[in-house]
Amino acid sequence: MTKKLFVATFVAAFGLAGSAWATPHLQIEFTGLQVVYSDQLLCDATTCVGGGGQPADAWALDTMSFRLDTNDDGSFETLLGILTTDIYADIALNLASIEPGLPTTGFGGILDLLTSNAGWGLALDIGEWDANLVGTTQLFFFGSGTTSDIFAQNLPFGLVVGTPVEFSFSINIDEDSVETEGDAVTYFEGGGTGEEVAPYSVPEPSTLMLLGGSLVMLWARRRRA
Repeated sequence: MTKKLFVATFVAAFGLAGSAWATPHLQIEFTGLQVVYSDQLLCDATTCVGGGGQPADAWALDTMSFRLDTNDDGSFETLLGILTTDIYADIALNLASIEPGLPTTGFGGILDLLTSNAGWGLALDIGEWDANLVGTTQLFFFGSGTTSDIFAQNLPFGLVVGTPVEFSFSINIDEDSVETEGDAVTYFEGGGTGEEVAPYSVPEPSTLMLLGGSLVMLWARRRRA
């Protein structure tokens, strides 16, 4: 099977494309993600110490695009904009074991998107999430889940999202980096893309001011990975 077929199978299985909702949704897509799996943690390739909204602790992405599903049909036909500088992913997700071809469940962690013009971007606290490692000569790693725990947000274009937030990522693993112990994969490095989808609204100016003023207090209480 090819990488394209693996990705298509993953998207169809988890339903993050072509769906319809009762309310319009925002889609955030990001490219240029690099991750490392080690010591039962899946992290961005910069460091596993994060969660504080600091670019120095996060991986610099290539692009981050924002699209609206204004027709409520999952088409995300309205492109608001694409950011190409000062955008980051801060990831630290727990994943105790992983074997090729066997779905597994991760427990807890963070998945934060940072933007320079809006501070946090969108910071998520993650509970259970799904993972799958597929392939033979070439391995691909897929992760997905849903959370109602938005730690903080300050998105560009004046957007505010609600819950639940669906997230997914697709990683092409560097086969030379893979380490195993028995049937389990204990270490890998790789790169790929990700997506987040959530119901959206355009807030009143007073709401934006209140949200921005609360970020300082939230930062001090942030759960570190």
